[in-house]
Amino acid sequence: MVWLAYGAGLRAGELAGLRTEDVTLGGRPHLRVLGKGRRERLVPLAPQVAVVLAGWLHGRPQAGPLVCSQRDPNRPLQPRTVSALLGDVLKAAGVKASAHQLRHTFATELLAAGGGTNLDAVGRLLGHTDPKTTRRYTGAYDADAWAAVKLLPDPRRPGAATAE
Repeated sequence: MVWLAYGAGLRAGELAGLRTEDVTLGGRPHLRVLGKGRRERLVPLAPQVAVVLAGWLHGRPQAGPLVCSQRDPNRPLQPRTVSALLGDVLKAAGVKASAHQLRHTFATELLAAGGGTNLDAVGRLLGHTDPKTTRRYTGAYDADAWAAVKLLPDPRRPGAATAE
């Protein structure tokens, strides 16, 4: 679940709703995700996420909940249970973060890797319809601001623009 929250940017509810048949590992590995508003999207999987997921699926039924209840393997976990379990795992690892913050980290890391030029792609991966929502998720990304201030000319150098 950690890999899918961090490595695919999934919400707890999306994780809870995933089914084994929503996973494609051959060719171009991806997930078919039913997000907010019951909007379906395809989420490409990073190679390392696909490898972990392949290991998880090995020997499991080819249909049914991807993450199931231990009491009844035919029933999926509830979103609040997914969130609580992820929170417990993070706490046990010494990470002070919530399950949903893994999604934010996914977005911020992708934006940083793309130098801030891939905001639309990140928004699509997250299932956002409004770019303003994606901007809220990527608030921790500030490399573009640091790069921008490095472009400021030094007014003490000849030929530099000066304020009048």
